[in-house]
Parts: sequence; C-alpha cells; structure tokens
Amino acid sequence: MKKIHYLAVAAVLGLAGAVLTLFILTQHYRASYQQLKMQEQEIIVMAKDYQVMQERILRIEKSAKGENRGVSAMIGELLSSLSISSKLQSVKNIEQKSFLDISRQDAELVVNDLDINEAVNLLYLIEKGSYPVSLRSLEMSRKFESPDIFNLRLVVSYFQKK
Repeated sequence: MKKIHYLAVAAVLGLAGAVLTLFILTQHYRASYQQLKMQEQEIIVMAKDYQVMQERILRIEKSAKGENRGVSAMIGELLSSLSISSKLQSVKNIEQKSFLDISRQDAELVVNDLDINEAVNLLYLIEKGSYPVSLRSLEMSRKFESPDIFNLRLVVSYFQKK
C-alpha cells in the first residue's frame, strides 16, 4: 500500500514537473516569437526603404544615360519646361565628384519671384521628374513687399553616366 502511495506521489510530482517544464518552455518560445515578429517588422521596413532607394538609383541611372549636357544646360531645360526660366537669377557650379561610373555635379541656383505653385512645381519636378537631378538643400524666403512671392536658393546635384 505504501508502495502505491509512493508511486502516486512520484507520478504527481513527475506530472507537475513536466507541466512546469512545459510552462517555462512555452514562455520562452512565446518571448522568442515576439522578438522574431519585431525583427520581421524591422526587416519589412528596411526592405521597403531598400526598394525605394533602388528605384531612385535606377531612375537616376536611366536618366543619366542621356547626352552629357552639364548642369547649367539641364537647369535651363528644367526651368523652361515650367516656363520660369526668366526668373532664374544665377547658377553657380560648386563641385564635381565621381564615384563608380557616375559623376555628380553640384550647383547652386537662385530663383526669384516665384508664387507658391511655381515653387512647388519646381521642387516636384526636381525630385520626381525624369531629370537626373536631386535636391541637396533648399532655402526659401518671402519677399517683404509681397508675402505671396518667394525666392529660392537651391543646391542640386546633377548625375551623369561616364
């Protein structure tokens, strides 16, 4: 009879140990699962960023394969497509760098007397247009006489294939 009690106690203790072990393992795997889900979300965000960057690189490479016009000619063409070339005050070449098989020319533009629509269209065309150009910096100021008119100082990078 004592042997049966010992076996019963041993079975209950063994069952309790197994349940406790399973509970601890479940908690461990649940924490690991949550950590993996967070890492998956981070990877998804990085994959989207990578895809956007890849599309931008392909757009620049595609548009940079054209004839090598130079930054001044490209800016003139860009502004004339918006019919604001008369508002260009100056274009100043800043620097030229090369990396891999693409060269980059930086230029500073000063465009005066733009209304808000013209300014937005210019910035949109620089960032999303088919020109191999990227906006590096922007300073926007209002005219004192008429606050609806803006002056822009832009630093743009023009990319071209070697």
